[in-house]
Amino acid sequence: MIGFVRLRGPAAAIAVVCAIACALVQAACGDAAGPDYVAAAASITAGDMRGWIAALSHDSMRGRWTPSPELDKAAATIAARFQQLRLEPPFNGDFVQIYPVIEADTQPPPYPEAPNVAAIVRGSDAALRGEYVLLVAHMDHVGTWATGGTRCTPVGADSLCNGADDNASGTAAIIEIAEALTLLKVAPRRSIMLLLTSGEEHGMHGASYFVANPPVPISQIVAAVSLDMISRNSPDTITGIGLPYTTLGSAMQAQALAHPELGLEVVGDLWPGSNLFYRSDHIRFANVGVPSLFFFSGPTLETHTAANTVDLVDADKAARVARLAFYLACAVAEEPARPQWLRAPDPPVARAPGDGAPAM
Repeated sequence: MIGFVRLRGPAAAIAVVCAIACALVQAACGDAAGPDYVAAAASITAGDMRGWIAALSHDSMRGRWTPSPELDKAAATIAARFQQLRLEPPFNGDFVQIYPVIEADTQPPPYPEAPNVAAIVRGSDAALRGEYVLLVAHMDHVGTWATGGTRCTPVGADSLCNGADDNASGTAAIIEIAEALTLLKVAPRRSIMLLLTSGEEHGMHGASYFVANPPVPISQIVAAVSLDMISRNSPDTITGIGLPYTTLGSAMQAQALAHPELGLEVVGDLWPGSNLFYRSDHIRFANVGVPSLFFFSGPTLETHTAANTVDLVDADKAARVARLAFYLACAVAEEPARPQWLRAPDPPVARAPGDGAPAM
């Protein structure tokens, strides 16, 4: 298990910083730090997060391989929840986008197909509701030894990689954030789009297809925030991968300070040699100019193994991280100005052969 170093200052200084942060957030983001948002965020509970993670990573889901009937079942379940919440379907009246899974240029048609799922919470401001804050998580995992091969590492006789942390945790967060958004008395000024991709473990096929075939103009997506593996390791920290690259980094830190009840400190990339900014779905949006950020709780020994099960998940941490992502999305949606790039991402470094898959 990866540990984090928590920096602690005098209690009085921390209180002053939090007070200043709260004032700045209120000034910059209107009601995004107000009681209506706090009440909505409270609907994201550890129990609900654990329930979704357990359902998505159950043995019956067979590791949600792309493509598979179990992945289709996960997509249908999420789409049904979005419909139940009366969200707006972005794909010509549908919540599901089907794309061809092309593993190599030499693969002949017909190609197998796989789903993405998305929904929109329409913004309240007539001038800004045509712009979108995107929250994204991948709902697929690496299947079983029989389907995923070397991507899935058996543990003893167990050859099914459940993918509880990776990435039922991020998927559960998106579902719970969707519900929280519907509880707001007034929606944020910008629209918020919720996207669950598949094919991430293959090389981000779903995200690539979405970017090439978006339901709204990419130029109108003002930010992309991915949640991938958010339920493990130190309970009081969350890593912001890409923290210094855009103004989303300071916004994420401001929201954590403005909501000390979350008990989360935002830290920067502790694994700079692992090219993490390039290894989850947000990178497909960053590649086309969308300011992007990645919520990540760190690697574990169980990643991509049959031991990645719900009993190891810290559901309370996952819920608090989801609330932080909710506050960040709402703050960005309320802010008059769009997020901006501050500098180009650090280029990827050469990695040793066999050093993990291209995605998390």
